[in-house]
Amino acid sequence: MSDIFKHRLLGRLFILGVLTFCLTAISRSGGISAFGPSPEISRTSLTQAPTITARLQHDSPLAITSIASGGQTSPELQNIEFGFYVINVSSKSIRAYAIKQDLTAGGKEMGGGVTLYNPELANSVLLPNQSTLISGTSDLTSDQDNKITLSIDYVEFSDGARWGLDSVKSSERVAGQRSAATMLSKKLIQVLKTGRGEDVAQALDDGTASIEPPADRSQEWKEGFSAGRASVLNGLKRTKEAHGPRELERELRRLGVTFKEND
Repeated sequence: MSDIFKHRLLGRLFILGVLTFCLTAISRSGGISAFGPSPEISRTSLTQAPTITARLQHDSPLAITSIASGGQTSPELQNIEFGFYVINVSSKSIRAYAIKQDLTAGGKEMGGGVTLYNPELANSVLLPNQSTLISGTSDLTSDQDNKITLSIDYVEFSDGARWGLDSVKSSERVAGQRSAATMLSKKLIQVLKTGRGEDVAQALDDGTASIEPPADRSQEWKEGFSAGRASVLNGLKRTKEAHGPRELERELRRLGVTFKEND
């Protein structure tokens, strides 16, 4: 059994929405978000496994490696699950990136999509020479020679520099996510300044922490804002439930430092 599938023993990591945002993203993993059309699906059993490859991108700051397929998600669905690693081959830390899937069946283009990963939302970055496991799924067509091609669509470094085609405006979505995290952390830290960790926990439960995006932003920015808001709120709620108000307070202060520096 390959190393990549040992991870399935820890809870079926090969389900779309990991990390991320790993966000989705926004996510998922940070924040993980997936965008783009999906091909039409034929509800019969697959006759052959797809070929999954990575497009050569010599100037990319991220490399895709160790691709492995996990098979169909279930006999009833025409979905394949797979995993791979991305490695930061640049000399700078990376705080967000987007990976594109292109699907062909019988030589015909069937669409695809782009998934955004924003580890910064989880107070993390991808350091130089560091790798991380990515897992996902793809819709397939039966009785066809299915091919999935992976490529790096967008990279955002910790210093704000950018790389890539950014075909679905991931930069706008990342900016929206970051704005939501900044606004939310500032609001909750203000609650903390006038109260205690228990007051922050109460604000998470009663909706006091609610924030809304500015109206004069693009649709992609607003989508990122909504994803970032949900990711941060859910992360803080998990911290509260698992570790209580004190750890919630520490996590909130770490979040505030991260997004104050990048504001």
